Amino acid sequence: MHLAVYQAREDVQAIVHTHSPHATALACLLKPGCSIPPYTPGYAYSVRHLQFLPYYRPGSQALADAIRQDASLANGFLLQNHGVVALGGSLREALGIAEEIEDNCRLYLLTQGQARPLSAEEVEEIWRLMN
Repeated sequence: MHLAVYQAREDVQAIVHTHSPHATALACLLKPGCSIPPYTPGYAYSVRHLQFLPYYRPGSQALADAIRQDASLANGFLLQNHGVVALGGSLREALGIAEEIEDNCRLYLLTQGQARPLSAEEVEEIWRLMN
């Protein structure tokens, strides 16, 4: 899985894979195809898009292939019934993305998915201000 990411994304220099409790709980609750909206500016800026992958056996070629296929779309992956994969240009950046994913998933669970997410326009504004 890790090698597949490095092969697909030259800009990625670090990967953090966690089984953080809130993100993993959400990965067990949701079905692939569901999306978790951005609730905070930090999440919207650093994660950009959280790709939710169906369950694949850990260490399998199928998991590596799925991540490789979608690596250009996202800085973070939620793996069904497994955990989180966060990608970054440095270990610090990848860890920060993993933390943002965990925090956003915690907000989703605490609010039962009913919190007001940031709109597409608000996310765009964050990107304009930060870049």
